[in-house]
Amino acid sequence: MEFTTAELFWTFVLLFGLLITLIAGIRIWLKRKSGNVNPAADAADFRHRERNKYQSLNVFRYTWVFLNVGFIFSVLMVLIAFNWTQYEPPSNWTTK
Repeated sequence: MEFTTAELFWTFVLLFGLLITLIAGIRIWLKRKSGNVNPAADAADFRHRERNKYQSLNVFRYTWVFLNVGFIFSVLMVLIAFNWTQYEPPSNWTTK
């Protein structure tokens, strides 16, 4: 089964859109779920504040961006690898 470039492109765009929608939905759900909880009492928030002690030196700021770009790149490479086709040139051999 072979896919055209346009089919691969639109499949990739659709999967990327679904992924972004899923991530946005989970973020909205988590924000609504948190409610009016005191963030100082949350252990995860405490670790986050400790890790970001100096905001000007926040090396974890773009962690999710690079992670998502890496996922997208790896999925794209897998799609290309599975759809790689090499055709043999026709031979010039003639039978006599």
